[in-house]
Amino acid sequence: MLLMGGAELEGTHRIAVDRKDAVLKAVEHLAGLGHRRIAFVGDTTSEKFTGYTVGLLQHQLEYNAESIVHILGREYYYEETERQIVRALARDGKSGPTAVIVDSQGLLFPFIQTIRRHKIRVPEDYSLVVYDNVPEVEHLTDVPLTTVGPNISTMAEQAIRSLIGDNDASGRWHDITLPTELIVRQSTLPAEVYQ
Repeated sequence: MLLMGGAELEGTHRIAVDRKDAVLKAVEHLAGLGHRRIAFVGDTTSEKFTGYTVGLLQHQLEYNAESIVHILGREYYYEETERQIVRALARDGKSGPTAVIVDSQGLLFPFIQTIRRHKIRVPEDYSLVVYDNVPEVEHLTDVPLTTVGPNISTMAEQAIRSLIGDNDASGRWHDITLPTELIVRQSTLPAEVYQ
Protein backbone atom coordinates (compact mmCIF):
# COMPACT_ATOMS: atom_id res chain seq x y z
CA MET A 1 0.00 0.00 0.00
CA LEU A 2 1.17 3.53 -0.79
CA LEU A 3 -0.09 6.77 0.73
CA MET A 4 0.60 9.96 -1.22
CA GLY A 5 0.41 13.51 -0.04
CA GLY A 6 1.15 13.44 3.64
CA ALA A 7 -0.98 11.04 5.68
CA GLU A 8 0.81 8.33 7.64
CA LEU A 9 -0.17 4.73 8.31
CA GLU A 10 2.05 2.05 9.77
CA GLY A 11 3.01 -0.71 7.34
CA THR A 12 2.68 1.39 4.17
CA HIS A 13 4.90 3.28 1.82
CA ARG A 14 4.50 7.05 2.10
CA ILE A 15 5.29 9.85 -0.30
CA ALA A 16 4.82 13.27 1.26
CA VAL A 17 5.23 16.75 -0.20
CA ASP A 18 6.92 19.67 1.53
CA ARG A 19 3.89 21.96 1.23
CA LYS A 20 5.22 24.51 3.69
CA ASP A 21 8.34 25.00 1.59
CA ALA A 22 6.23 25.20 -1.58
CA VAL A 23 4.20 28.18 -0.40
CA LEU A 24 7.33 29.73 1.11
CA LYS A 25 8.80 29.60 -2.44
CA ALA A 26 5.68 31.34 -3.75
CA VAL A 27 6.03 34.14 -1.18
CA GLU A 28 9.76 34.45 -1.96
CA HIS A 29 9.01 34.75 -5.68
CA LEU A 30 6.40 37.46 -5.11
CA ALA A 31 8.63 39.30 -2.61
CA GLY A 32 11.41 39.18 -5.21
CA LEU A 33 9.06 40.98 -7.59
CA GLY A 34 8.54 43.69 -4.98
CA HIS A 35 5.15 42.61 -3.63
CA ARG A 36 4.65 43.73 -0.01
CA ARG A 37 0.97 42.80 0.40
CA ILE A 38 0.07 39.22 -0.53
CA ALA A 39 -3.39 37.68 -0.03
CA PHE A 40 -3.89 33.99 0.80
CA VAL A 41 -6.93 31.95 -0.22
CA GLY A 42 -7.17 28.49 1.33
CA ASP A 43 -6.98 26.44 4.49
CA THR A 44 -5.42 28.47 7.30
CA THR A 45 -4.87 25.32 9.40
CA SER A 46 -2.55 23.79 6.80
CA GLU A 47 1.20 23.52 6.25
CA LYS A 48 0.71 25.79 3.25
CA PHE A 49 -0.54 28.61 5.46
CA THR A 50 2.44 28.05 7.74
CA GLY A 51 4.70 28.52 4.70
CA TYR A 52 2.80 31.70 3.86
CA THR A 53 3.23 33.21 7.33
CA VAL A 54 6.89 32.17 7.56
CA GLY A 55 7.48 33.80 4.17
CA LEU A 56 5.84 37.04 5.31
CA LEU A 57 8.03 37.09 8.41
CA GLN A 58 11.26 36.24 6.60
CA HIS A 59 10.72 38.97 4.00
CA GLN A 60 9.23 41.46 6.47
CA LEU A 61 6.05 41.74 4.42
CA GLU A 62 2.76 43.21 5.60
CA TYR A 63 0.34 40.90 7.39
CA ASN A 64 -3.31 41.82 6.97
CA ALA A 65 -5.95 39.48 8.36
CA GLU A 66 -8.46 40.97 5.90
CA SER A 67 -6.35 39.61 3.00
CA ILE A 68 -6.71 36.03 4.21
CA VAL A 69 -9.70 33.95 3.15
CA HIS A 70 -10.06 30.72 5.11
CA ILE A 71 -11.69 28.02 2.98
CA LEU A 72 -12.19 24.33 3.66
CA GLY A 73 -13.55 21.96 1.02
CA ARG A 74 -16.83 22.91 -0.65
CA GLU A 75 -17.31 25.86 1.69
CA TYR A 76 -16.01 27.99 -1.17
CA TYR A 77 -19.24 27.79 -3.11
CA TYR A 78 -21.22 29.79 -0.58
CA GLU A 79 -21.98 33.43 -1.30
CA GLU A 80 -20.30 34.56 1.92
CA THR A 81 -16.99 33.06 0.81
CA GLU A 82 -17.24 34.87 -2.53
CA ARG A 83 -17.84 38.12 -0.64
CA GLN A 84 -14.77 37.39 1.51
CA ILE A 85 -12.62 36.93 -1.58
CA VAL A 86 -13.82 40.16 -3.15
CA ARG A 87 -13.32 41.96 0.19
CA ALA A 88 -9.81 40.45 0.56
CA LEU A 89 -8.85 41.69 -2.89
CA ALA A 90 -10.21 45.20 -2.31
CA ARG A 91 -7.56 47.81 -2.93
CA ASP A 92 -8.12 51.38 -1.88
CA GLY A 93 -5.29 53.57 -3.06
CA LYS A 94 -2.06 52.01 -1.83
CA SER A 95 -3.61 49.52 0.57
CA GLY A 96 -4.76 45.99 -0.14
CA PRO A 97 -2.92 43.13 -1.80
CA THR A 98 -1.15 43.22 -5.14
CA ALA A 99 -0.68 39.45 -5.30
CA VAL A 100 -2.64 36.32 -4.34
CA ILE A 101 -1.65 32.77 -3.44
CA VAL A 102 -4.38 30.15 -3.92
CA ASP A 103 -3.54 27.01 -1.98
CA SER A 104 -4.82 24.33 -4.38
CA GLN A 105 -6.01 23.52 -7.86
CA GLY A 106 -9.39 22.59 -6.38
CA LEU A 107 -9.87 26.11 -5.02
CA LEU A 108 -8.52 27.67 -8.18
CA PHE A 109 -11.56 26.71 -10.28
CA PRO A 110 -14.14 28.53 -8.13
CA PHE A 111 -11.64 31.35 -7.45
CA ILE A 112 -11.39 31.98 -11.19
CA GLN A 113 -15.18 31.98 -11.49
CA THR A 114 -15.39 34.58 -8.72
CA ILE A 115 -12.81 36.93 -10.17
CA ARG A 116 -14.37 36.66 -13.62
CA ARG A 117 -17.80 37.57 -12.22
CA HIS A 118 -16.26 40.63 -10.58
CA LYS A 119 -14.17 41.56 -13.62
CA ILE A 120 -10.88 41.06 -11.78
CA ARG A 121 -8.06 40.19 -14.17
CA VAL A 122 -4.80 38.28 -13.77
CA PRO A 123 -2.13 39.63 -14.14
CA GLU A 124 -3.51 43.11 -14.94
CA ASP A 125 -5.08 43.59 -11.49
CA TYR A 126 -3.21 41.02 -9.37
CA SER A 127 -0.31 38.62 -9.64
CA LEU A 128 -1.36 35.03 -8.94
CA VAL A 129 0.51 31.92 -7.79
CA VAL A 130 -1.30 28.59 -7.38
CA TYR A 131 -0.23 25.54 -5.40
CA ASP A 132 -0.55 22.38 -7.53
CA ASN A 133 1.81 22.03 -10.40
CA VAL A 134 -0.50 20.02 -12.65
CA PRO A 135 -0.48 20.49 -16.43
CA GLU A 136 -4.09 21.72 -16.61
CA VAL A 137 -3.32 24.81 -14.53
CA GLU A 138 -1.16 26.25 -17.28
CA HIS A 139 -4.19 26.38 -19.61
CA LEU A 140 -7.08 27.38 -17.31
CA THR A 141 -6.89 31.07 -18.05
CA ASP A 142 -5.88 33.29 -20.92
CA VAL A 143 -2.55 33.78 -19.17
CA PRO A 144 -0.51 30.74 -18.08
CA LEU A 145 -0.42 30.59 -14.27
CA THR A 146 2.66 30.54 -12.08
CA THR A 147 2.55 27.37 -9.97
CA VAL A 148 4.39 25.75 -7.11
CA GLY A 149 4.25 22.11 -6.09
CA PRO A 150 5.84 18.73 -6.59
CA ASN A 151 7.00 17.63 -10.00
CA ILE A 152 4.29 15.21 -11.20
CA SER A 153 6.75 13.02 -13.14
CA THR A 154 9.00 12.67 -10.11
CA MET A 155 6.01 11.84 -7.94
CA ALA A 156 4.86 9.14 -10.38
CA GLU A 157 8.37 7.65 -10.60
CA GLN A 158 8.68 7.46 -6.82
CA ALA A 159 5.24 5.87 -6.54
CA ILE A 160 6.13 3.16 -9.08
CA ARG A 161 9.49 2.47 -7.42
CA SER A 162 7.82 2.08 -4.04
CA LEU A 163 5.10 -0.20 -5.33
CA ILE A 164 7.29 -2.51 -7.40
CA GLY A 165 9.78 -2.94 -4.58
CA ASP A 166 12.68 -0.95 -6.03
CA ASN A 167 14.02 -0.21 -2.57
CA ASP A 168 16.98 -1.05 -0.40
CA ALA A 169 17.87 -4.65 0.47
CA SER A 170 16.28 -4.43 3.91
CA GLY A 171 12.76 -4.27 2.42
CA ARG A 172 11.81 -1.33 4.64
CA TRP A 173 8.82 0.82 3.89
CA HIS A 174 9.61 3.97 1.92
CA ASP A 175 8.98 7.28 3.65
CA ILE A 176 9.88 9.99 1.15
CA THR A 177 9.26 13.72 1.23
CA LEU A 178 9.42 15.26 -2.22
CA PRO A 179 10.76 18.75 -2.82
CA THR A 180 8.66 21.27 -4.72
CA GLU A 181 9.41 23.54 -7.62
CA LEU A 182 8.26 26.96 -8.68
CA ILE A 183 7.27 27.29 -12.33
CA VAL A 184 7.16 30.98 -13.24
CA ARG A 185 4.68 31.87 -15.95
CA GLN A 186 2.93 35.07 -17.01
CA SER A 187 0.52 35.41 -14.05
CA THR A 188 3.11 37.18 -11.89
CA LEU A 189 4.38 40.68 -12.61
CA PRO A 190 6.51 43.17 -10.68
CA ALA A 191 4.60 44.97 -7.92
CA GLU A 192 5.30 48.38 -9.47
CA VAL A 193 2.69 47.53 -12.15
CA TYR A 194 -0.02 47.74 -9.46
CA GLN A 195 0.96 51.08 -7.91
